Amino acid sequence: MTTIQLDVSDEVVARYGQKALVERLERLLAWEDLQQKAIGLKAFLDANGLDHDAIAEEARSRAWIMYKNTVLKDVLPDE
Repeated sequence: MTTIQLDVSDEVVARYGQKALVERLERLLAWEDLQQKAIGLKAFLDANGLDHDAIAEEARSRAWIMYKNTVLKDVLPDE
């Protein structure tokens, strides 16, 4: 892990708090990282002629089945 030092005005730190600013920046950077990975994955799928919408739909369907069979197994009536 790398430590980064930033120049932030005392007013901004007083307004939001140091912890909140650090957490906000960490969330922003995590989101940016995830977004870049998603862009790379989409480019890979497109380059290999794969339909990302169909793949995502199949993954959603499988996840729902797994969720129903584990988390909701005692809640939902038997099919």
